[in-house]
Amino acid sequence: MQEKKRQLRTHLKGLLPLKCPHCRKGDLFTGMFKMPAYCTYCRVLHEREHGYFTASIYIGYGIYMAIFFPIFVVLMLIDSSIYGWIAFFVAMTFFIPFIFRYSRGIWLYMDEWLNPRANEPKYKAPSNQ
Repeated sequence: MQEKKRQLRTHLKGLLPLKCPHCRKGDLFTGMFKMPAYCTYCRVLHEREHGYFTASIYIGYGIYMAIFFPIFVVLMLIDSSIYGWIAFFVAMTFFIPFIFRYSRGIWLYMDEWLNPRANEPKYKAPSNQ
């Protein structure tokens, strides 16, 4: 049990700043939406197969619903003015990049936790890169 808590703590320490789930040192993103194919530190491949990040869409949807559905309900019950709805949609638009980045990060960390790469050569970048 103590080992699981320690492992969860180290995963959270790497996930919050969006570091590589394999080494927890390389950055997952180089721009707002740009994610390199390989970790910049340990050179492990992020996308294991074609369509790998499809599951992160569902994670992002879950995050969006957890954040914005309660706000939507409160707006429906309390304030139905146009200004409240404009503020709601501006806030939703503002959070898109953050939810995109963290949904991919959560998916990578979940996958690394459930199916560790264990330094398999097929997941490493070619040496000439």
